[in-house]
Amino acid sequence: MIQEPAFERLTPARIRVLGQLAHDRPLREVGQQLTLSYNGVRSAIEDLKRITGATSVHELVEWWEQNRELWLQWIADVAVGRAV
Repeated sequence: MIQEPAFERLTPARIRVLGQLAHDRPLREVGQQLTLSYNGVRSAIEDLKRITGATSVHELVEWWEQNRELWLQWIADVAVGRAV
């Protein structure tokens, strides 16, 4: 079973922001794509940085690229009751 405390705090909305950032979209475009205000995007990014320990958007995207597959496996495990 995969154990990653940050995964439990990644809401669907935060995952959508991560996905947009991983596509190198400007913050205003992320907001438009996700129907969020610019401040809403900035707030999500700050939350994600606290959750992951990243200190910049670049580090946040690197974290997501390194952990996306583990997160998907964790979600699958949660779906079948193998993780908490």
